[in-house]
Amino acid sequence: MKSQKMRFFSEEEVEEIISRRRPHSLSVEYHEDYTDVRYSLYSLSCHTGILGGGHYISQAKNPNSKWYIYNDSSCKELNEEQVDTDTAYMLFYERQGLDYNKFMPDVTGREPDTSDIEDEFESDFKRMCVIS
Repeated sequence: MKSQKMRFFSEEEVEEIISRRRPHSLSVEYHEDYTDVRYSLYSLSCHTGILGGGHYISQAKNPNSKWYIYNDSSCKELNEEQVDTDTAYMLFYERQGLDYNKFMPDVTGREPDTSDIEDEFESDFKRMCVIS
């Protein structure tokens, strides 16, 4: 393997590269002020217990702007003041003002998969588990 020397850019070269940079095609607006980007918390995952075990729940703000707690098979509405930020270990934010249509795939002419999820699981399970 041929060894290569590491090349360092001068400050002028870095500035020139930055000045040529164009906004990403998925940016909110071409003239967007990147110093004033806002995010809204919409979900969090919480853990109680110890490192080797415990219990996980999630809390999320649904499109109806109400918060819900998802705990195993139950779901309950929460007041915003009841959202448990003390045990949160993973927070989910969405950028305000973003046009989500730019991120969505074109599904024109496609049909949704309506097969039973259990059939898919059973098929995957059989492929992974072989008893001999």
